[in-house]
Amino acid sequence: MGLGALYVPLFLLAFGTDRTIFWYLLGASIVAQFVVGIYRMRTAEDASFEMMTMITVVLVVVITGAVFGPPYLRDREAARLNVEGKEVPATILGVEDTGNRYNSTPELLYTVEVVPPDAPAYRVTIKTIGYPVPGGTSVTVVVDPSDPQNVAFKQ
Repeated sequence: MGLGALYVPLFLLAFGTDRTIFWYLLGASIVAQFVVGIYRMRTAEDASFEMMTMITVVLVVVITGAVFGPPYLRDREAARLNVEGKEVPATILGVEDTGNRYNSTPELLYTVEVVPPDAPAYRVTIKTIGYPVPGGTSVTVVVDPSDPQNVAFKQ
């Protein structure tokens, strides 16, 4: 088994079977297999080829992670809050499009007034991917008990 074939099973073992990460690692595995195959065919005189190959693999993995990582991590945090957080009523005060698109779906920045029953109301911003909900709409959010500023929409 080649080195690249180890990426997918190890990562899935560590992070579960999320489809985004699965496809990312499957692509990284294929690239690594290709690079290892080319590396084995190189001549002894071509020492710089090894360094260029490593730089290429690192750049592909880092750039892909930088593009797809933040939305993935934000979704994981929202999922954690939906399990561990406290449900609280809130009102959407405004919505702003960040200009980013993920599969043609806009990334939005909501300004929300959270109204906990046992504390004064406060405002937070929530960045999420979806379609706009008009201001003035009442929603349910989940609040991190240890950090009231860490808020996500109830899923």
